[in-house]
Amino acid sequence: MPRVKVPRELVLQFVEERQRVAGGITGEDVARFARLHSLNPTPFRRRVNRLLAKDPRFRNIRDRGKRAPHYDLDDYTSLCEMLQEAPLTPPITIVRNLNLSRQARGLPPIPESTAYEVVQTYVLGLPTDRKDPLAWFTHVHLPVGPEYEASKARDSLDTHFSWSGLTPGRGLSLSRTLERLQSAEGFFQSLYPGVLPHRWYESVLPRAPSLNAFLSSVTADRAPALVARFTFESQALWLTEARDLSLNTLRLRRARLQRSLSAGHTDKSNDLFWDWWDRGTPLVETPGSALTATGRESLIEWFGEPEGFEDRARALLRTEPGMRRAYEKLHHILSSLTRGFHPDEIQPHNERSTLLLQLVRNEAKWEEVPEKNQTCLGKNRHLLKLADASVEGELRRSLLTDRLLDSMARGKVTLSRSWKYQDIGNRMAGVKLPEDNQEWPLPLTRLEELLSGSYKVDLSPLEALRGSPPPDEMDEEEGLYHPQVGYLDMAREVHQTVLEHYPDWFELHWRRLGEVWQGSFRREYTEEVFTERFLLAMGFLGRSCRVREDPAFLPLGHFLKRYLTMETLELELSLYHEILSKLTGWKVQALLADTIGRMWKSTHPLSTWHGRYQLQGFSDLRAIGELRLPAYSMVISSQETEAMHAVELMARARRVVGQSIRIYGGNGHTVSRVSAGMLWGVFDVVSAGHIVHLPPPLSEREQERLRKNLPLLNKVFLQLRQTPELGQLLAARSHVYMDGVNVRPLMELLGCAVIRTVDGTGYDWRQAQPYIESSNRLKRLVSEVVGGGARLDYHRQSLALLAGEVVLTMAALLARLHGNVTGQVSMATGLGDVQLFRPT
Repeated sequence: MPRVKVPRELVLQFVEERQRVAGGITGEDVARFARLHSLNPTPFRRRVNRLLAKDPRFRNIRDRGKRAPHYDLDDYTSLCEMLQEAPLTPPITIVRNLNLSRQARGLPPIPESTAYEVVQTYVLGLPTDRKDPLAWFTHVHLPVGPEYEASKARDSLDTHFSWSGLTPGRGLSLSRTLERLQSAEGFFQSLYPGVLPHRWYESVLPRAPSLNAFLSSVTADRAPALVARFTFESQALWLTEARDLSLNTLRLRRARLQRSLSAGHTDKSNDLFWDWWDRGTPLVETPGSALTATGRESLIEWFGEPEGFEDRARALLRTEPGMRRAYEKLHHILSSLTRGFHPDEIQPHNERSTLLLQLVRNEAKWEEVPEKNQTCLGKNRHLLKLADASVEGELRRSLLTDRLLDSMARGKVTLSRSWKYQDIGNRMAGVKLPEDNQEWPLPLTRLEELLSGSYKVDLSPLEALRGSPPPDEMDEEEGLYHPQVGYLDMAREVHQTVLEHYPDWFELHWRRLGEVWQGSFRREYTEEVFTERFLLAMGFLGRSCRVREDPAFLPLGHFLKRYLTMETLELELSLYHEILSKLTGWKVQALLADTIGRMWKSTHPLSTWHGRYQLQGFSDLRAIGELRLPAYSMVISSQETEAMHAVELMARARRVVGQSIRIYGGNGHTVSRVSAGMLWGVFDVVSAGHIVHLPPPLSEREQERLRKNLPLLNKVFLQLRQTPELGQLLAARSHVYMDGVNVRPLMELLGCAVIRTVDGTGYDWRQAQPYIESSNRLKRLVSEVVGGGARLDYHRQSLALLAGEVVLTMAALLARLHGNVTGQVSMATGLGDVQLFRPT
């Protein structure tokens, strides 16, 4: 057969056609062309490779590999869904996810070498260019101003969106914070015109503990789109928290002024009384015949003077120069934060708060307000009759400011640009209920069981605590002086057990990281390196170590910024609980909560004073099961209680230990009436914690109110299932209006019925307290092994707290593997066998 030579122009015409139609050529295309022209495929393939490398006319032709990948409709649908959720996902990650889907359908995998081709060929108009800073903004339809620069926005995190300089000494400077907030909001609007940062707060909140750290790990020149996106989220997070912090500080300053008024009230009223007495005594002692006309008039005036010394004392105290300036400052800050009490910024929810806003906006005059409506100022309205005309206006302004801040705290007034003081009632009113009321979180049949007293409460998990007394504090600490295994050795042994039960442990963590960061980066570590650094990083944070204390900590900087998140720690803790459940058959049925005071930076605006622990910092809200095994741990403000965060804590703990929890208790302020109602309605969990005063039984009228408003209650419960963080907002208020009905008292009535049902069992909440304190001591031993206070950023403290719980659970699992379990209910933690820190 004679040798055939195909002209180069014909080959060029063929490859250009394949480039236009399919985005390049493949080995299958070359073989088909060779068969068509009676050529030997192997030599012809070598010729095409030479042309692609050396001929300038062929250099724009892409070589797509041996064969083109074959996709089906499911691949295309999966690809579009992934890019809709996370448009900046690296192509290699997209292909791996597609291959997992194809493997489940029994299809061959797509070669990873074609990753970029997959994205470029099958993405129709979706913004996926990681080099384009505006790619993510285009995808979510977020407006960007003409002056936007990614580098300028990122640099602003250290200037406009920073907490530094806002606390001269101790305490937040309201003036500086307002100035910084206004400057930051102006800068934010210049970058993103018309965007409201609080609307993004909930979507950013899950990433808050690791957001700034992750941003510092991204190289701006390699992934400008990621830098732009996470910079925006950091800015929105700071703006929302700075505004809410300013409003909280206004409330605290108002409470401080109230304490000052109360402290000086007695002395001032006594001074007024004795002054009145001293002026009248000489007149009374003078005989009537000796009184002059002036003396008679003075005596008549003295006897006719009102004896309202207490109200006069309050009026005088409020009109003192220092107090007037303090209230004037509060009024100015509140007015600035609400744009002069603009109707779009602040909304009333009852008649009194409506009149308050009309008065503060000068839309109504106090002199024209009917006396029956003057109760909007409370009892202090009488002070306006006693004040001098020269200070009456300033006194009225201080009273209006005082009542507005009180209404804001109670929920009678809500703010449109705040997350903490938002109108949650209007938000919950929009929730759609299932048509079948048996699918509601709280169906009528279960409510009737509770009201009739036929609802059965099983507290046997808590009763079983009596059979296993907690160890004495001294005995517990003595067991820690004879360690047998180091932390890292313990972590590796436990990890081997985890791999035996979950061979796909590595993929589970990568899937969870993909959910958190939405595919923002590709895999940078092999499974072996990832495992070693993950175990070391958990011990680093959980034991409150410093980098300089062990050379092994030095390579953890990049890893801690990206790979250790609340979600990955939750996953690890849940795997330990599942293994313990498989080995022992135990299920966590009771959740016991308590707080531990943690010392932190005294000059940071988010650091608060804890009166009971007598320290400046925050509170570690932690929950354990009836086996004293950790379930969860999170940061809360020292001014808040366990009951306020009960819904959020329960939702997170159920993600870790499973859906078997049916009892919530503890000591301190673990349970309140409203938290008991929310937990029972949302999760069907009964609250058996510290109750100081047993509520009275519900009357027939109150029971009928619950039945009548059951649809509204179920809307609240459905919203709390979706967003458990709103439970703290509902618990902190006294008024939450839905369709004109205040549902907050209804939640309390439901909680009263739950508490009385638990009390009818004869359970003593005090019996759980020693077990909680015993677990708290172990947590302190783990997290303070090196000593010192908390060192991380406020949001990242949650990582360290949860990592400490992981270390405790790891020790408990090790004790179970070694057979060192004592008692039927109380599991030995195994810390006595672990050397938490080994100096180098």
